[in-house]
Amino acid sequence: MEEVNKVKLDKRILTGKKYLDCFDTDIATEFVGEKCYFGEDVTDFEDISKLTCTMLYSVDNSSAPYSYFEDGICHITGFILPCVWVKETKKEYRPYTLNEFVKEYSLGEEIIFKMNSNNKIRHSLFLEYIEDNQEVRLGSYWYGFEELVNNYELYTSKGWKPFGIEI
Repeated sequence: MEEVNKVKLDKRILTGKKYLDCFDTDIATEFVGEKCYFGEDVTDFEDISKLTCTMLYSVDNSSAPYSYFEDGICHITGFILPCVWVKETKKEYRPYTLNEFVKEYSLGEEIIFKMNSNNKIRHSLFLEYIEDNQEVRLGSYWYGFEELVNNYELYTSKGWKPFGIEI
């Protein structure tokens, strides 16, 4: 991790970049209307996964110059980090365990998923499972969880994601 003023910045922050404070409003004005991470303290940028990336609404020359809206409320803070200054990290997934899958989905529930190789979307009911084999029956086919995470995407309320658990 890079060190700036005794603060160890999150390793995902691009080399040579750091949070902007009240002395950087001239730079920050370039990011009005862009997504930024917002912090109350410089130590917030040690782990940006705890911060929300949302649109910078305005910049002024006060001690807390940055404003943004979250849940319909205007918030004011003293530190931002433009989201474009952060490396994209690819999320990794592992297969579900049978217990995890059964806790998340009920028998008879519709599961929407698609095969990666041809984008063919399936709407299948979760019909059965075999504890010994760690397999589930979706529609008329049996699947192992390793096969599902490697070859399929699952549709959730947040859109498509690999058919597994985020690591």
